[in-house]
Amino acid sequence: MSTILIVEDDPIHRGNAEAFKMLFNLHSHSVILAHSPEDVLNACRWNDVDCVMVDQHIVGGGMGFSMRIYKGEDIIKSIRASGLTNVPVILMTGDREYDPREARKVGANHVWFKPIEDMISKTEEVMREARLRAASSKPTAP
Repeated sequence: MSTILIVEDDPIHRGNAEAFKMLFNLHSHSVILAHSPEDVLNACRWNDVDCVMVDQHIVGGGMGFSMRIYKGEDIIKSIRASGLTNVPVILMTGDREYDPREARKVGANHVWFKPIEDMISKTEEVMREARLRAASSKPTAP
């Protein structure tokens, strides 16, 4: 079973995040929902996360974060700085004019534009790719 962290702070879209959680659960994945930058870092710190899905704009404050709107790139930088360098991170945005290169510069593996079709199969493919990369980078015994 894989563990997926979904970061969504907007109360309007939390219902969608809950629906995604149920769908992922039906496909034998565990889902952690985070609603703020500090929730993300705590979830990454205390759970074995296999994939992180970050919304483009997150409101947060506390634990080193001041109360403001954070860009998804800020969250991704924090995730990468915390040591999660091999976990795939997906930035989700509804902004069709967003340049995916911005997210990739800070460590995002993918940028998905909302609405996201086939989320389950796309996420499973991202995690499969990450497992293959990790397996191929392990040293072999002589």
